[in-house]
Amino acid sequence: MLKILKEQTADLHQGVEQSNDAGLIMEHSIGLEAYRNLLQQNLRAYSTIENYINEHSDLLPAQIQQFVSTQKSAALRKDLAQLSEEYEATEISLKQKPSPMQLIGRLYVIEGSMLGGRMICRHLPQCPALQEIKEHHFFGGDPKVHVARWKSFCAIIEASDYSEHDINEAVLGANAAFNVFKKTYETPLVVS
Repeated sequence: MLKILKEQTADLHQGVEQSNDAGLIMEHSIGLEAYRNLLQQNLRAYSTIENYINEHSDLLPAQIQQFVSTQKSAALRKDLAQLSEEYEATEISLKQKPSPMQLIGRLYVIEGSMLGGRMICRHLPQCPALQEIKEHHFFGGDPKVHVARWKSFCAIIEASDYSEHDINEAVLGANAAFNVFKKTYETPLVVS
């Protein structure tokens, strides 16, 4: 199922990656304001998705529930607090009740995103505008922990058999998560 998820979300995934300022980190050219905006945008997206999954976590199989958390949103809030930025994310409304497989698809996106965050983390120290930031929580952390968590998630997913309908539902959920990111990156931030 993971291979199909990757294949059937690839175009949207690539479009989302190209629509945000994380590439400026990779180029070592991001400014502090652009970094702050990127953190705020990510907080909006992760908060929306994590809270939605938490709200419906009772639909998930027990072995998957260990991946339900708000850790990513909490890390983003810590990063924004370091920048003396109190920003509460206005979540994107997700009204439809999901299927368990749609939730798994959403988890696939946010768990997998932390692997990309590891790559970004390596470039942060080389960004002149970010030199004053002592610790990066969202794009930081222990890489071994992120990899172990991803491998554990993948092992649990791959240990089950899925019908074509299940896989389609997971793809639908993953694409819904990517669309939250897309909408977040395309919507200008409103700072009060």
